[in-house]
Amino acid sequence: MFVARAVAVACLPLFAGLGHAQDFKGRTINLIVGFPPGGGYDLYARLLSRAYGASLPGRPNIVVQNMPGAGGLVAMNFIYNAAPKDGTAIAVVTPTVGVYQRLYPGDVQYDMQKVNWVGRITSNTAIQYTWHTSKFRTVSDMRSREIQVAGTGTTSPSMVVPLLLNAFADTKFKVIAGYPGGNDSRLALERGEVEAVSSNWSTVKDDRNGWLRDKKLIITLQYGVKRNPELPDIPSIAELVKTEDQRRIIGFFASSDEIGVAVVAPPGLDPGVIATMRASFIATMRDPTLMEEATRMGLDLDILSGEELQKISANAFETPAPLIAQAKQIIDNKQ
Repeated sequence: MFVARAVAVACLPLFAGLGHAQDFKGRTINLIVGFPPGGGYDLYARLLSRAYGASLPGRPNIVVQNMPGAGGLVAMNFIYNAAPKDGTAIAVVTPTVGVYQRLYPGDVQYDMQKVNWVGRITSNTAIQYTWHTSKFRTVSDMRSREIQVAGTGTTSPSMVVPLLLNAFADTKFKVIAGYPGGNDSRLALERGEVEAVSSNWSTVKDDRNGWLRDKKLIITLQYGVKRNPELPDIPSIAELVKTEDQRRIIGFFASSDEIGVAVVAPPGLDPGVIATMRASFIATMRDPTLMEEATRMGLDLDILSGEELQKISANAFETPAPLIAQAKQIIDNKQ
């Protein structure tokens, strides 16, 4: 079992100075999850749903609704355009929504510069791993022969990182697109349909299927800009690239690791409503009962306030346009 960890977040006393704090008495809050049931994002959302209502004024019911599709973008489009703007609809969406907007601004139906981030449950460390029967093990293997990897959404790490590494680090990944989510990718790995998949480290180390315990997985890469302290011997993708511009492009995509498993609310909320939701979120994530449940489930906690998430999201829009264009060309050409 892995101990949940929580980053201390400075926070004013609950609801102090909020003005007209929203009272949710008698109401239901729908928590939309942009992925199928059973995966890591769904587990975190359900963990939050069991405690969040008790921290909100009026103690509303929290109902989880799965809305998978387009790598999590269906849920993002819903929360931005169709969801009520009164605090009764929030979502856990793919952390790459800002990345996708920068790459394909004409295709999105949302603007991440206008949404309201509620808070982060945990950060991500995306990793790549292979099955124990595969001969694929090392960076040298990645460069010496074609390796089929499972891909999900267009801007998910499973799709983007292999393509960037092919262009920047001479790897020979072949992305097999179209897998709906992590569970489907992992089944494909077990069946031998692909040789490598990517997933969040927090999900993998939960290990409820015993793959780590039984040494059925070989971790090959970390998709961040630096090594996770828990994986000190696994290279990061930033170590494979050659130039500073390439590192900036890698860093742009790795910004989604900082967003992680986070809760977002629609644009246009009353400031008092979003302030109430943010303060209640922090209170929920600090609750000893929730933290104990996360520990039992093997889920990491790495909380961050909505205000800090707002800054991280905004920073993704500061990457120079020529570098974004270079990355887009690589992704679109499936190099």
